[in-house]
Amino acid sequence: MRILAIETSCDETGVAVVDDGRRIVSNIVASQLAHQDTGGIVPEVAAREHLRALDGITQHALQEAGVELRAVDAVAATVGPGLVGCLLVGANYGRGLALAAGLPFIGVNHLEGHVYANWLYEGDTPTPEPEIPAVVLIVSGAHSDLVLMEGHRRFRPLGRTIDDAAGEAFDKVARLLGLGFPGGPAIEQVAVGARERQHARPDALESGALRSYPLLNKLWRRELLVSENVVYRRIRLASDFVPREGPIRFRTPDLHLSQKMCGFGLKS
Repeated sequence: MRILAIETSCDETGVAVVDDGRRIVSNIVASQLAHQDTGGIVPEVAAREHLRALDGITQHALQEAGVELRAVDAVAATVGPGLVGCLLVGANYGRGLALAAGLPFIGVNHLEGHVYANWLYEGDTPTPEPEIPAVVLIVSGAHSDLVLMEGHRRFRPLGRTIDDAAGEAFDKVARLLGLGFPGGPAIEQVAVGARERQHARPDALESGALRSYPLLNKLWRRELLVSENVVYRRIRLASDFVPREGPIRFRTPDLHLSQKMCGFGLKS
């Protein structure tokens, strides 16, 4: 089965052609630069950028896959969660395309899509499929969740961030430090080579009590405002905000599962 998949949940326009639910035949992504002036994503602006880019990217994805629309078996698009205006652009475009071509339309849950990205592969050699049940860490925009995948499309929540997810925290700290947007790459660039690492940082995520980043943001903000050496503070705080290198560890003592997966959907 060949699916034309559309993703417009936030500030990136993505269209892919996928065979049999796993093999990526083509994958075209356009990142939006219009939000750099505001230091964060403006939903209305993001929706208009999707509208401008989507048709051209869809044609590009079909051309790269070497297929025409009539060779596709179904059209899929993200229907939530995400920015409402952005979702409407992609979902309505996908529905219209499916209707015009006489194809079925499939609405996809954004966060489930991140989980099932672990099943995708490129090239001619399939990768081993993940084993189920599994513990999954989902980090995407406003959502940072630790869930137990008990079966296909069956998830049990184990924990989540109290307020900001990682992506929002990176963007807010970067804006506070005057580092620009998107926050992840900007903070990482400043942090490279920095040797001062004086603040304690979380190295693990505990189920049921994931760390809330807004509290840390407030502490950093107060420290920055009273500092006379802003440049030094920027380097040190950015360095402290970048996670330690090494594997991500899950604390799930009662589950005894060997399969652990991640689903990431943020620029940082």
